Amino acid sequence: MATVLSKVGDAQFQRKIQALASGLVDASPLMRQWGEIAHASVTENFEVGGRPRWKRLSQVTIKKKGHDRPLIGRTGNLANITVKPGRNSVQLGTHPAARKYASIHQFGGRAGRHLQVLIPARPYMTLQPAGAVEMRETARSYLKKLAT
Repeated sequence: MATVLSKVGDAQFQRKIQALASGLVDASPLMRQWGEIAHASVTENFEVGGRPRWKRLSQVTIKKKGHDRPLIGRTGNLANITVKPGRNSVQLGTHPAARKYASIHQFGGRAGRHLQVLIPARPYMTLQPAGAVEMRETARSYLKKLAT
């Protein structure tokens, strides 16, 4: 296999390449923006009752809760989404008090006494297509800014 080695003596080009490299080693400004985009998407999932719509609550649950809005409990902790941007990643999570029951709502499964209740999946921690497009545009803008 042939190897090609090129040396560029242009100082301005070298500075741009260095700026790109530095901005990719620590992309925390981009991760903060992505966190905001993802947080907005997840928050809207709660506001509109799921995208796609979540399965309706059972009549027993509606009577117990006093309303028919899925995933909206007494505390609202499940809808309290945390965002932790890092240098090269961003993490979204639920309020610590909600973590015990968050996954059963995201993925569905059996719960309750003796696991007698089947809870349907109501995925709330999802990024909508518009959010993914916005993230791509944000990344493109971030890279362009680094290179100028």
